[in-house]
Amino acid sequence: MNDTLVSEVDVTLSGRVSHTLGLYAVGSLPVTNQFNLFARAGYQQTTLDVELISSGTVAGLPFSAEAKDSVEYGGLGLGAGANLMITEDSGIRLEYTILSTEDLANDLEAAYNAAGFEADLSSYESINTAGVSYVTGF
Repeated sequence: MNDTLVSEVDVTLSGRVSHTLGLYAVGSLPVTNQFNLFARAGYQQTTLDVELISSGTVAGLPFSAEAKDSVEYGGLGLGAGANLMITEDSGIRLEYTILSTEDLANDLEAAYNAAGFEADLSSYESINTAGVSYVTGF
């Protein structure tokens, strides 16, 4: 007799940034009239759309389950970048921002483990964004 009820379960946890809003103090260092460097630090509020999908077999019968939720998280944001003016009134900006999400990762990991699944989200300690944008004046 086989006493195993659950023979196989696949679980996928995914998320994407829905929107973010931040308030930063910015310091700027003009290098030339056309080029400057900047650094920023502040608070950023981010909403993540999180999805948990599981599927497998229980007692020989297939199953699937899906859960979706929005998670709001606020934390310290740090960033740096550069502005390069191509003409007198237009240019490009390169920037990089890090939002600390260690507490969020710990909360998601605890919820995941409380549901009976083993999770290690320690590698998700920050949300990192990089961007290139068009600027007018600085």
